[in-house]
Amino acid sequence: MTENTAAEHAPDTFEASLLLLAQHLRRLRVERGDPSLRQIEKRARNINAEVPLSIATLSTAFAGKRFLGIDKFILLVQALMSWDVNGEGIPAPSHTDPVLGEWRSRWRATAELRHIRRSTATKASELVRDDPTPTRARVTGLTRAHVPGPSGPVRSSDAPGHLRHFTAAALSRFTSPLYERLAGYSEAELAVTFSPDGTLLATADHNGRMRLWDTATRIPVGQHFGNEHEGAGTVAFSPDGTLLATRGRNGSVWLWDTTTRTPVGQLVVGHCGPAGAVAFSPDGTLLAIAIHDGTVRLWDTTTYTPVDQRFTGHSGSVLALAFSPDGTVLATAGRDGTVRLWDTATRTPVGPPLTDHGNLLVEVVAFSPDSTVLATGSHDGTVRLWDTATRTPVGPPLTDHSGGVLAMAFSPDGTLLATTSHDGTVRLWDTATRTPVGPPLTDHSGSVVALAFSPDSTLLATASSGGGGVYRAAAAEPSQRSESSFAARAALHALQAGKLVLPPLRAGLVSALAFSPDGTLLATAGHDHTVRLWDTTTYTPVGQPLTGHSQSVLAVAFSPDGTIFATGSHDGTVRLWDTATRTPVGQTLTGNLGPVFAVAFSPDGTRLTTGNYGRSVALWDTATCTPVGQPISAHSNPVHAVAFSPDATFLATANHVGIVQLWDTATLTRVGQPLIDNSGPVGAVVFSPDGSVLATGSSDHTVGLWDPVTRSPLCPPLTGHSKLVHAVAFSPDGTLLAAGDHVGTVRLWDTATRTPVGQPLTGSSGMVRAVAFSPDGTLLATASHDEYGRNDGTVQLWAVPANAG
Repeated sequence: MTENTAAEHAPDTFEASLLLLAQHLRRLRVERGDPSLRQIEKRARNINAEVPLSIATLSTAFAGKRFLGIDKFILLVQALMSWDVNGEGIPAPSHTDPVLGEWRSRWRATAELRHIRRSTATKASELVRDDPTPTRARVTGLTRAHVPGPSGPVRSSDAPGHLRHFTAAALSRFTSPLYERLAGYSEAELAVTFSPDGTLLATADHNGRMRLWDTATRIPVGQHFGNEHEGAGTVAFSPDGTLLATRGRNGSVWLWDTTTRTPVGQLVVGHCGPAGAVAFSPDGTLLAIAIHDGTVRLWDTTTYTPVDQRFTGHSGSVLALAFSPDGTVLATAGRDGTVRLWDTATRTPVGPPLTDHGNLLVEVVAFSPDSTVLATGSHDGTVRLWDTATRTPVGPPLTDHSGGVLAMAFSPDGTLLATTSHDGTVRLWDTATRTPVGPPLTDHSGSVVALAFSPDSTLLATASSGGGGVYRAAAAEPSQRSESSFAARAALHALQAGKLVLPPLRAGLVSALAFSPDGTLLATAGHDHTVRLWDTTTYTPVGQPLTGHSQSVLAVAFSPDGTIFATGSHDGTVRLWDTATRTPVGQTLTGNLGPVFAVAFSPDGTRLTTGNYGRSVALWDTATCTPVGQPISAHSNPVHAVAFSPDATFLATANHVGIVQLWDTATLTRVGQPLIDNSGPVGAVVFSPDGSVLATGSSDHTVGLWDPVTRSPLCPPLTGHSKLVHAVAFSPDGTLLAAGDHVGTVRLWDTATRTPVGQPLTGSSGMVRAVAFSPDGTLLATASHDEYGRNDGTVQLWAVPANAG
């Protein structure tokens, strides 16, 4: 390493230290040839296969969003140091090599600040209780998971106003003294965009030269590249960050490898006019290109060939386009003053054009992160917000710009909208109130033609005729720190009052859900025969829904290392999926004797068990996708739930008539008599993280807690539910138990005192089918819909009281 740790200014907060740690990692990555995440993951696996480092984990670590354990952190450093400065492979340093000492010191300093934050949060939470009655609900400091503020743009009225304003205030600290020009670039910049992991910034100038910049150091990564004198009016990263698409003044569209900065393909658009904007579909398989003749074409990014017919309807050039984050809609805008929405599946218009801009050309469109709002900017200097479901305006236009609107972007959580104009300013807007946030940013010498937020919202990059630059979000002032404690009080109050503090996911009818082990993904299993993955930071879909099942998907579970996940369906099949590529793994698991209601991985990930309608439990080898022995004739009725104990000693199964049975996993034989024998279904079984408790959700409206060794109750059943309990889940530290019932109520219980924590959570629409805690215990996800599937169903995310034990 070239930095001297002792000479560094020591951060005084865990969050700042984590960002600095990520900055050092990104710097080391660049110094060692800038290997891709997949290359790093593979190299780490070769060094130590027993410590999993998934691509998702690497991405969040480099972005400063995840604090790795010491083993994973050192393995990551070892993997990066297994390349030399030229990017050539060399032996990795051993675990005891002195070169790693400096990195261990940095990790320990961050860990200490994390401990201080937790201790401070525990004390602070005891001071913000409004209710004098004892409660174990406590809220920690300002992490996104604990006090997320409104993640839903415009429609964030359900969130407390002070939370909304706190978020806007925090993000609006992009002030002029914190503007930094990108050094060494005197040319007029035409485009800027961040890589999906936030570690790179791509810029393009009017001569067609492109550069990649390290966002931590603000220095170029390698030499500039591109096609000289063609111009590069648009740049776009593919969702996985491996490709960069550019278009030039002569109509050429190129795809570039972001690691080697070399072209990998050219799309022959086949017309004489210039190509317009370009945008990747959320799954990266398609590239949409706006064309001068008023049409839009889709191209396959693998074969570099056009897909289907053109989108036609505009009477003038198409100037802007954007895919909705959920991938279902493509928005286009043109010189004819209209904005059109297209169904990406059928390639047909969604309703009539949006025409409130009159005959003035519309130069930019942008979707909110949750796809519910579309922003459009016009030559008359106005910005309009539209409800994408009803295609109607949301409030009056935003009118403070004195020149045509050239670019806009929503912040990753949707609370801010940034806009630029021919007037040379950048303006920030609160999307809830549709009012300006602070004064305009006026650091540019000409028209500001492009901007982009970094994925973590700490940077706002701009491009103008005077060059490119970056705004940094200022650190919180002391007065703002007092506001943070107010936000913590609001989050606690919201939880105690049973109010949502995060918006529902638009996931359709969901039967099951699961967090990935690293917490970066949430998988939902749907009645539409699909499985969806969601980014837990942005709460937006990751790629397109996964298809393959022919009927409702009833169960989903991640493997312990997070590399694969399993889904079970009403069609009687089980499928394994690669988490990174979202593609099937091996053959479909068949022979399950009817609909599959439950799936669970063994603690070592080598086995998968399934419970089905055929009254049996099957075991599968996850490496070969083949059965392990014969199915266990477990019950005389359909098996609704299965769970492995954490030490893999027991397998618990529950059936439709209320029998819960323990099995010895070594011999696959029954362990004693059934725990209970009710006259109705047992909806769920789950072991506590330490394996000392087995919880059951029952048709008698109770939650049972059992000793799995003695097979006897640990206490009287937990009461309070008025209907069948369908779902139960322990928090990762075992201090909380969540239970969801048939009438949409979710209750939290203190597992030590067996008493309720706060008020019931009652925002669900119909029966609660699934509950799951995030791996860090800060979020609770619930899935619900009515008994007959007549409503759209909801997946809701709730802030969880921390330190409840």
